[in-house]
Amino acid sequence: MVKGRQGERVRLYVRGTILGYKRSKSNQYPNTSLVQIEGVNTKEEVAWYAGKRLAYIYKAKVKKNGTHYRCLWGKVTRPHGNSGIVRAKFTSNLPPKSMGSRIRVFMYPRFSTHHRFTLLHHLLIQSAAFLPPRPPNRTVTPPHFYICTTGYSTTTNQTVSRQPTIAHLSTIALHPTHQSDNQFIRTKPPLPDTARSTTPSSDHMLCHGSILYIKKDLALQTTMEGLVVAMSLIGATVITTCSGPISDWLGRRPMLIISSVMYFLGSLVMLWSPNVYVLCLARLLDGFGIGLAVTLVPVYISETAPSDIRGPLNTLPQFSGSGGMFLSYCMVFVMSLSASPRWRVMLGVLAIPSLFFFILTLFFLLESPRWLVSKGKMLEAKKVLQRLCGQEDVSGEMALLVEGLGIGGDASIEEYILMIFCKPKKL
Repeated sequence: MVKGRQGERVRLYVRGTILGYKRSKSNQYPNTSLVQIEGVNTKEEVAWYAGKRLAYIYKAKVKKNGTHYRCLWGKVTRPHGNSGIVRAKFTSNLPPKSMGSRIRVFMYPRFSTHHRFTLLHHLLIQSAAFLPPRPPNRTVTPPHFYICTTGYSTTTNQTVSRQPTIAHLSTIALHPTHQSDNQFIRTKPPLPDTARSTTPSSDHMLCHGSILYIKKDLALQTTMEGLVVAMSLIGATVITTCSGPISDWLGRRPMLIISSVMYFLGSLVMLWSPNVYVLCLARLLDGFGIGLAVTLVPVYISETAPSDIRGPLNTLPQFSGSGGMFLSYCMVFVMSLSASPRWRVMLGVLAIPSLFFFILTLFFLLESPRWLVSKGKMLEAKKVLQRLCGQEDVSGEMALLVEGLGIGGDASIEEYILMIFCKPKKL
């Protein structure tokens, strides 16, 4: 993406198929052909472009049997809905057989006002030339035109190639309506445990803030747009249903490490995602990490924190989540002020807090002593309690854990449900 200022020259690249042309009647250039192109663009850009003459069209080649025709000049004549009409005049008449041939145009528009605007990399424009009458029993299919700035491909913002690639361009359903001569084709055209709670809220807010740019970049329909936002919630819902039994089997600490790894990998995939399907997969993986964290962080705090500070510690995840939402909104706002906001960076920045949480969990987080006692690992539970309490004698704490697990620690989920909803029998 580029922005234009007064006196700047930006090289544009257009490639497509000629559908029609019109002989010029100008006395100055009697042997010229006029090709008219309609470009789908934003209303703001069209309104600014309207009436501006392109300073110079550097080169235009019509490839038909090796014959090249140089383009003389071009001008944006007027807005046409959400489109701009570009008229290009060639130094010699195009042959009648030029219909359907490929055309390549390099244009240098000179900006006459101090005005900022954005040139879209993924821009599809459809030819709207002066079409001759449609041949009988023949359907004229409008082609796609691809436009990008010099030195940039249409799939990335890196300087790689001047040739636009078609693989990752968004498609538009074109519905041509043929009209008479001199008429135009119209188209319709996201403490270690408390810090971990910052990232789920940040994910949702960053996704909501970047979905506008994702929709433009990948040309998403309404259904796919909603699916991209909802994939993390779907993943969180699925993983939450089985997070309890898995954490009872593996332990609290390993599951929190797995959560941070999922979140970190999901952020990296979102930073790289070339299309909407990879983005949805990354959002699903990200949702798995969110579901594990939201489920296990309160459990871990309740099982390891002393009773006198257990309540305040359980409020910290909510506080850090609100802080993550605020920071996410601030970051999206700051990045949206740039000339070329990048939604991949908005989502990929979540890898930073995830990596921070992974390091803290891996090197500083202790296993839950209650889980160790439930598995019969008394020596390991004693060592953990000694580190948490800061004293050697933890026999009282060990006795409380053993007593608590003996009073109902072995009760299953079915037994708890029966205790809640079934009335006790009278003796």
